[in-house]
Amino acid sequence: MNELEYYKMMLDGTPCGLCHVALDEKLTILYANQSYYQLYGYTAENAEAQGFTNAKFILPEDDYQSIMDTVQSHIRRKDRYFQLEFRAIHSSGKLMWLLVRCAYDPDRPGSLLCALFDIADRKQMEEQLRMSMQESKIAFQLTDKMMYIYEPASRRLKQPKSAADEFGLPPVMDDVPYSVIRSGAIDEACVNDYVAFYESIIRGEKSGHSVVRKRRRDGSFGWYEAKYSSIFDEYGAVKRAVISCEDITEQREKELSYQKWSNYFKAREEKTFGVYEYNLTKDLYDDTKGDVKPDCLRSQKTYTGTVRYIAENFVYEHDLEKFNKFFERDSLLGRYYHGQTTGVLDYRRKCIDGARVGTDGVDDIGGGYCLGPCSPSFAGGPLQQRCEAVYDDPGY
Repeated sequence: MNELEYYKMMLDGTPCGLCHVALDEKLTILYANQSYYQLYGYTAENAEAQGFTNAKFILPEDDYQSIMDTVQSHIRRKDRYFQLEFRAIHSSGKLMWLLVRCAYDPDRPGSLLCALFDIADRKQMEEQLRMSMQESKIAFQLTDKMMYIYEPASRRLKQPKSAADEFGLPPVMDDVPYSVIRSGAIDEACVNDYVAFYESIIRGEKSGHSVVRKRRRDGSFGWYEAKYSSIFDEYGAVKRAVISCEDITEQREKELSYQKWSNYFKAREEKTFGVYEYNLTKDLYDDTKGDVKPDCLRSQKTYTGTVRYIAENFVYEHDLEKFNKFFERDSLLGRYYHGQTTGVLDYRRKCIDGARVGTDGVDDIGGGYCLGPCSPSFAGGPLQQRCEAVYDDPGY
């Protein structure tokens, strides 16, 4: 074996495609090893007979010009080394992805030395990753949540343009959380919670959440709940955090309204108010909350039974229709689902024997309700005092 045959054997055994092509219109092949032809499903012996004498032969027609433009731009810059990914046509007709690394010698213009690698597996993984990310993005959008990326090392926050526009902020912000606070986007009462949320990410916590009140660009305020999960490098240092943010203004306002009414009833409970809590969905009395029922109501375990008993025994007959309509269970549930969480009704009561009371023949009384996400409540004016009076003082 002479020296030329030895080097040819070495080049043919190299586990990648090697070629020397002329920088002409078709990229004529001046030399190629066996691995080069095998990448495309040919052999050095049958390639020429099938017309495979230049690189243009295996390039898609729609891609050829852009590939040539890229190569020529590197040549004009006299880049000695460059690479590009491209699609090629296998002998079977299928498209395949390849990576070519090129060496160009400006002192010997007119040709290129190339090494080619099959990157089909990598491209498939990239496509699967792209599809997975797209699916996650679409699924996330369907939840009406916003997603941010926070880089604790630089304190940089990246957010969707739509989310940034809502608060009049740029999509990318540095020095977060402090730059956001300086913008006035965070309600003053929530500043400490907002800072604590981001500082926990910087400390390396795995996850966390916070609820803050934020000012929108139009000047209105809303409540937002944010949750994060941190991503760590191989050494355990936090590299970034993925943050989801959800507008919970409607839910939060209902909770605050419910708390307001609960506090109001609690403050008035010694001022002739009886407060009883029911699970409207299950139509059951919750004996763990509210006041202790008077004796006359203790046998009533359901909301509908309680309302029916009060209507039959205490409500003046001319007010029965509006009382029943106001406190009807399905009606309350419907109001709750449409965002109405509180209500007050003035009605008239009667004595236990059916006689009307008061100087004008009736006695005014008030009833109301407060609906919350977990425990809807029924508040019946001076009902507790009235029932106790019936039993303690029959002459009332």
